Amino acid sequence: MLSNFMSEAWPEYVAGVLALATGAAASALIKAWRRRRHLRRRDEGTADSPE
Repeated sequence: MLSNFMSEAWPEYVAGVLALATGAAASALIKAWRRRRHLRRRDEGTADSPE
C-alpha cells in the first residue's frame, strides 16, 4: 500500500523536497550575504573614524 502511494505521489514528493531545499539554500545565502555586508560596513566605518 505504501509503495503504491509513493509510486503515485512521486512527482509531488520530489517537488516538495526540491522546494524545501531551494528555500533553505536561498535563506542561507541571504543570511550569509547580509552578515558579510554588515561586517563590511562596520569595517569601513571604523577605517574612517579618527583614532
